[in-house]
Amino acid sequence: MKNKNALRAMNAIDDKYLEEAESIRKPAGFGYKKPLIAFLCTILLVVGITVFPQRKKSVMNPVAFAIEPNVENTKNYNFSDYADIARNITKMDAEALKVLADQDGKNVLYSPLNIYLATGMLAEISGTTTQREVLDFLGFSNLQELEDQIYILWNDLNTGNPENKLVLSLANSVWLNQDKEINKDPLQRLADYQFASSYAGQMGSEEMNQKIRDWINDKTNGLLKDAAKDIKLKEDTVMALISALYMKDSWRDMFDANINTVEVFHAPSGDVETQMMHSGETGSIFIGTKFTAFQKMMSGTSMLFVLPKEGYTVNDLADDEEVRQLLEDPYAIPQKFGIIHLSVPKFDVTGKLNLRDILEKMGLAEMFGPEADFTPLIRTGGYVSKATHDCRIKVDETGVEGAAYTMYVVADGMMADPDEYWLTLDRPFLYSVSTFGGVHLFTGILQNPAE
Repeated sequence: MKNKNALRAMNAIDDKYLEEAESIRKPAGFGYKKPLIAFLCTILLVVGITVFPQRKKSVMNPVAFAIEPNVENTKNYNFSDYADIARNITKMDAEALKVLADQDGKNVLYSPLNIYLATGMLAEISGTTTQREVLDFLGFSNLQELEDQIYILWNDLNTGNPENKLVLSLANSVWLNQDKEINKDPLQRLADYQFASSYAGQMGSEEMNQKIRDWINDKTNGLLKDAAKDIKLKEDTVMALISALYMKDSWRDMFDANINTVEVFHAPSGDVETQMMHSGETGSIFIGTKFTAFQKMMSGTSMLFVLPKEGYTVNDLADDEEVRQLLEDPYAIPQKFGIIHLSVPKFDVTGKLNLRDILEKMGLAEMFGPEADFTPLIRTGGYVSKATHDCRIKVDETGVEGAAYTMYVVADGMMADPDEYWLTLDRPFLYSVSTFGGVHLFTGILQNPAE
């Protein structure tokens, strides 16, 4: 049987390759004929197959490319142009905070904008009741309204502003199983309206897993390498939708590292020592029934610090209507102007969420079950088998740096001496980072800065 196979292999060798080999000048006394060449070629072929077995190729094929946001477009937009989506993100943020507040004293961190944009991609590839549920969750009556608002927001936020030091980068991508039948029309709309580039490859291969890790690390400036290194998709995965966010901004009034002190932070699990940063600046302090808050300005964003009053906890703030108003518009809350003596712990924390449990509690459930409809993209259907969110934020004397990614996996002003106020954040507090237009970038609860 082996001899027959060898003969077939010899006969299958094209004559032109043998003729080319014959034309090569040979040393004197060295001669050979076609059968000998064919035989030797066959031996090499058989040995090659035996000793060096071929691996299944995993070539990443681009399916649809997103255009880059044009910085010139920012001249055509202002905050009011995407007020609807900003309001919807704030509403989603408030609901998520209610669900996430009670975490047994553990730190909470997530990116409302990042989760929202990732979920927006799901609206593009879903149909019937699944799409309706996603759009309701996102706060829009139809897909076109969502697309228009994402397009404007993306162009305004993602292109940066040369007038300030803010770096803000958004990125979307779709990773497809090359062996699955895919309708490309939704992918093109994702590229055109939601800036998502799509790639196809051998799902489950190490090459594709590494390409995804590299993409996330590139789009998050390496801030989430520890989280990304564990990404491994299964061979039967139909696709993965990934949205990434990176931001870095500087305080307008920076903290002086020379006056940092080591202070006690009263964490739920017990007192811990932490490095505390201090500043004194004029501004407005917000006085609520259950909290005191201050909004510290950066170059293109701001960070809102919300400290529960004595007798209240951060959990009490999560479902408080005044806090909702504060997150949406701080200046709707009673305020007093004066000199603010601010003490803030220097911290670097991460957050990892299994989004399925959270989203189901927030009314987004169908896409996780058998009733899910993703037939606009996948003719054979599918459902969301995994939804994860990883996040990191660093707060120091110079400013704030943060990154996040969400992944959905589908299996099939001279005045009188002012009053003075002290805000010492030496016990658990709530915080939020947002753009000047009110788009929430990061929200968290710091229970323990040393964790």
